[in-house]
Amino acid sequence: MIRHSSWQSFSTSSKLFGYTFAYGSFQNYYEQEYLCWTGLTAIAWCGSIQPFLLVFSRLWAGLLLYTGHNKPMMHAGAVLSTLGAFVLSFSSRYWEVLMTQGRCVGLRCGTLVVTSMTSVSWMFAKNRSIAVGLMTCGAPVGMYRSRTISYILRS
Repeated sequence: MIRHSSWQSFSTSSKLFGYTFAYGSFQNYYEQEYLCWTGLTAIAWCGSIQPFLLVFSRLWAGLLLYTGHNKPMMHAGAVLSTLGAFVLSFSSRYWEVLMTQGRCVGLRCGTLVVTSMTSVSWMFAKNRSIAVGLMTCGAPVGMYRSRTISYILRS
């Protein structure tokens, strides 16, 4: 059985969805400074692939989870998170940003959201609705992260 609490999943949810919601701040920065030679629609593809993979990767992540591969999925999500942020800091071309921001972050979110959501529903039998409600409330809290990222990129 997975050892998770509702508060840990709340934190995971706020970090995952907050990073996804914060793409508007990244897109503004990419358009003005970082990838200014790239077209606006090309930059928007990075932000479009990320939520698509967040939803699409849940299909295979759910299959892997229910076959008992929950720990490898958590490890893969952690590695994708670290690798995506690390490689994004060195990215200087459009395709590198597309691979790290779009694909790596999207797959990371998909694997970690599935594992955190199902672990909460598995762990709590009595107060399941409260635990899942607390976990899903992390997504709007993560929106404040986009404001912080926007402030940091402007200064």
